[in-house]
Amino acid sequence: MPLFAGFPSVILFFVLSGYVLGLPFWRGSQPSYGKYLTRRFFRIYVPYAVLIVIALAVGSRLLFAQLPLSPWFYSIWHSPLTIGIIARQFFTISPDSVISTAVWSLRYEMEISIIFPLICWLIPRIGSWGAPIMAIITFEAGQLLLRIHGHPYLSEAAHTMQYTADFAFGALLSWKRDQIVWLYNRTPLALKIAILGLTTVGYYAASKPIFLPLSACAVIVFAQQSFIKRFLQRPFAEYLGRISYSLYLVHGTILFTTLIMLYGRIPFIEIFTIYIVLSFIAAHLFCVLIEEPSLRLGKRLTQQTPRDSP
Repeated sequence: MPLFAGFPSVILFFVLSGYVLGLPFWRGSQPSYGKYLTRRFFRIYVPYAVLIVIALAVGSRLLFAQLPLSPWFYSIWHSPLTIGIIARQFFTISPDSVISTAVWSLRYEMEISIIFPLICWLIPRIGSWGAPIMAIITFEAGQLLLRIHGHPYLSEAAHTMQYTADFAFGALLSWKRDQIVWLYNRTPLALKIAILGLTTVGYYAASKPIFLPLSACAVIVFAQQSFIKRFLQRPFAEYLGRISYSLYLVHGTILFTTLIMLYGRIPFIEIFTIYIVLSFIAAHLFCVLIEEPSLRLGKRLTQQTPRDSP
């Protein structure tokens, strides 16, 4: 993604999570709720917790750096590392990313994962028309709450509603994937090009927030059915997919470390180059040493034993 599309990329991540998590439900291969939660815990939270430890170890030595950068720079490593703040980061109680930039989105990823089986249970019962309408209503209700200036918990509820709707859009996409493929294959090329153009505008410059998850759905469809699929099946693209979660976790810590240590000492283009190189190296190591072993452990702990077999 272009460097300025951070927030749209997170929304795409939420929609894609709903799509991938929904597939086992529609295929009838979903594990029990306990096994599902265990796998999500080791898939999402354990690597995140390790990252927080690393960010604490690094950030505690670089606190309160003063650089002529935007206010966003001062949101990380500029708060006293009290026990309360550290605990809130570990338990993702606070949406404030004062130790790692990954806190805010992973909080919603883990929260919504808990109720995601309920979403998949509801979708076919509401129906092909009712489910998307309900997702849109939930999203717009969250938007309405955001316009109300009140208690902070109200804003948190609004964000949760919106991001839950993002997961629901992804689940709907995987539920109706066969029909969508059928429709895509029968759509004229000119109309596909027009939709792709509208998708690009909606993804990067949507005037209405609801267009962002809808555009994310279209991105997923085009990625699976168009020429983009051939690119995504190449080894480098598959490798990027493999390390993407680790890259998301570590890149913020690498960014703030390189800025604090190098800003004003070498040209910015060199800082940027070092940041990119170090981010990919750290992401690869984190993926191999932390993320993938944690994922394997979660699967091993939930494997069916002979005693569990019918």
